[in-house]
Order: sequence, then structure tokens, then C-alpha cells
Amino acid sequence: MTTDETHRESITTTEAAYCIHVGGTVDGESVRDPVGYGNYGQCWENNLWTRLENVGEELVVNPWIEVGHSHWQSLEQILESILAPDMSDADKARAIWEFARRHRYHSTTADDEVKDTVKMLNVYGYTLCWDEAFTLSNLWQAAGLKIRRGLPHGHCTTEVFYDGAWHLLDSDEHLLVLGRDNKTIVGETEISRDHDLMKRSHAYGLLSPENRSRSESAASLFCYAGERSGTRARIGDHRMDLTLRPGESLTWRWDERGRYHGYGDAPPRFCNGSLMWSPPLDSTFERWTESSTSAQSNGAGLSADALSWLLQTPYVMVGGQLEADLGQSPVRVELSRHGEGWVELGNGLAGDVILDLDPYFAHDSAPCYSVRLRLTGSGVTVNDLHIELTLQMAPLSLPALRLGDNRVIYADGSPGRRVEITHAWREREDLQAPAAPIPEGFGTAS
Repeated sequence: MTTDETHRESITTTEAAYCIHVGGTVDGESVRDPVGYGNYGQCWENNLWTRLENVGEELVVNPWIEVGHSHWQSLEQILESILAPDMSDADKARAIWEFARRHRYHSTTADDEVKDTVKMLNVYGYTLCWDEAFTLSNLWQAAGLKIRRGLPHGHCTTEVFYDGAWHLLDSDEHLLVLGRDNKTIVGETEISRDHDLMKRSHAYGLLSPENRSRSESAASLFCYAGERSGTRARIGDHRMDLTLRPGESLTWRWDERGRYHGYGDAPPRFCNGSLMWSPPLDSTFERWTESSTSAQSNGAGLSADALSWLLQTPYVMVGGQLEADLGQSPVRVELSRHGEGWVELGNGLAGDVILDLDPYFAHDSAPCYSVRLRLTGSGVTVNDLHIELTLQMAPLSLPALRLGDNRVIYADGSPGRRVEITHAWREREDLQAPAAPIPEGFGTAS
């Protein structure tokens, strides 16, 4: 039996903190497998959704909330959450590897999207080896470490340099390989010369059982004995920057609606949130429209020959819906994705209108982070307009509430704001953790 709970917080300061208590006996994290090479299992999730909404009259610049982990809005902030000031190069390399292998699973978009580390962690949450080699190289280089392109056969890796030598740390296959001293993490040159080093290492993470054939296969990938050189360019400069206009909201959700970006089948685990906006149609409309022709407000709506709005989000757009209350003059509605040409959504529209945007965000189309919406006609009347864009989100990046007391931190970069944050979650007490096993004879007299 579960109960649904909500908590609403109104914020008027640049920084704020508040506490939410989650009752019950389990949360999503407690019934999740350790994150390993493949898709991790999870039998239940307590979080439903969290909404961040601008309920004021001014822009809110870069609003963000965190619960239990640091901001991942940029590569620099990701590193701040991983590294400590007194770390050696070896410590930095190992800490970045530990972080990378615990925040992704084995899948891909089949384009360069998941090679951008900020996008991978926040938007997608998965990589193949070719992509993951860039996760490490991006973070290592941003931390000031020297890297070298790995040269396995049928696999992709990146080596890192510290303590005067090259070392292989593979966050895709969860590998570090020790030398004969059982202390030193070796590089690919040593592995290619001595396959037993790899065979005694455990590939593919904690959830993968020990398997002699798999160990032999992992060792066979390292066979190159020639000169080694080559680096990797840092890919991606994405930031999770966001500006919310009056009436605009971002919703993080823990379910998925089947909408994703990628050139292949849907990944086995992802989430779909949303960006929602009802543009102001009052006397302030000119601040929020990108362009307008012969437009005027009567206080309850707009009349114009042309109106256009721009919507932007740090999450990839994968679908949506438009709802409008139009007058009787026929209206043409068009959409432009990411600076591309205009596509007609409907023509001769009037009265109450609902338009499905999903067909214009095919999963195998180019990734899209901004759209323009345009309404044209002679004396167009818009009494109400609501736009919802479906977004793809990485599950492990979401602001999850956990069992017990949760400290939620809010911050933005605006001189003034009125923001409302709503958390929705479930609680249950029908699942109990098993009692700890008591060894036979424990506590008895000998």
C-alpha cells in the first residue's frame, strides 16, 4: 500500500534551503541494483515529479535545485563535486573513474550527443565504450591531466598519465588492472605484453558473474605492441543553463513516455520531463514574444497578424503538445526546430485547438534544444496558449528525495524572483528490509 505526498515551497530569495521528510520503509535507491556495466534493475521508485515554476513577473535566470549531490550544470561544477583541493594526480584520475563508472550504463544515442559529458550525465545517462572514452578524457583533461588514446582491438579506451607512467582506467567495463606487484595500476602496453594481468581482473562490473571465457575475451582485446600516441579532443561545451519566464516551468519526472533521442531502439532506462509555458497575453506580451506584427492586447488576449515565441531548454526536446483558444479568424501555426526552416502544424485553425507535436520530434532526427512557434493570419485572436515540450532526462541526475530527512537547496542568478517548487512522491511500509543473518553459534558459550 502506498500513499501520495506533496510539498510546496515558495521562494523569493537568491538562495534558499528547506527540509522534506520522506516516510515509509524504502525509497528508489534502496531497491536499485548497484550501477554497473549494463542497465541496472530497480523494482520501485518513490519519486513522482518535481516542478520548478516562475510564478512572478520577471525572468528567473539559472534556477536550480539540488538534493544530496552537487550541481552538474557544467563540466567545472561536475569536477568540483568529484575532486578535493589536496588530491594528487593519481587521486584525481581514480576519483574521476569511480564517478564515471557509477553514473551510466551501456547504451548510446549513436551520435555525438553522449560524448558531451554534461549532456550524458543530465540528459541521457548512458554511453557505449566509444562514448565513455570521451567521458573520461573530457573530465581528466579538464582536471589538468594528460591523456592518451587507447588502442585495444574492438573496444575504445583512454589512458591517463600520472606518477611518470600511463595507466588504463576503463569506466565502461569497470576495469582497473594491477601489475605483478598487486599495487600499481598498469597501462595498455603492460597488458598487451602480459594477458594474465587482464585475465585475473574482473571485467564488466559488480553485477557480472565471474566467467573464464569473458576474462579471456577481455584480455584478447589488448594486442597492440607498436608505438603509442594520439590524444582526444575535448567534446562538448553544453551547460544546463535555464531561464524561466513568467508562467514557465520545468518538471523533472521519474517515469518515461517512450519519447527519446537516438538512432536506434529506445534505451532500456530513461525519464521524460517537460517544459511548460503559457505565454503572457496581457500588456507585457512584447517582452515575451520574439516578434509580432500589428499586435495589441485587450487585457484578456492578443490580436495580431503574426506572433512568434522562442522556447529553449538544456534538455533535449523529444515531443510535446500545443493547446490554444483562438478566435474565429483562421490561423496558421508553424514550428521551427533549432534554427531550421518552418514546418506547418496546422492551417485554417480556429476556436479550441490541440496540436500533437510528437511527430515533429522523431527519435532519429537531429537533437533539438530550442524551438520557435509562429502564428499568422489576418487579425489572429489568441485568448489562451499553452505549450508543453517533452524532454529526455537521465534518471540518476534527477533531484531525488530519499528516505528520511532531505535538505533541498535552491539557487538562481536573478536580482529578484518568485518561484514555486513542488515535490510529489510516494511512501510505502509494506516492504521491510530483511534482518541481518546471525552466524551459527554467534554469541553462545564455547
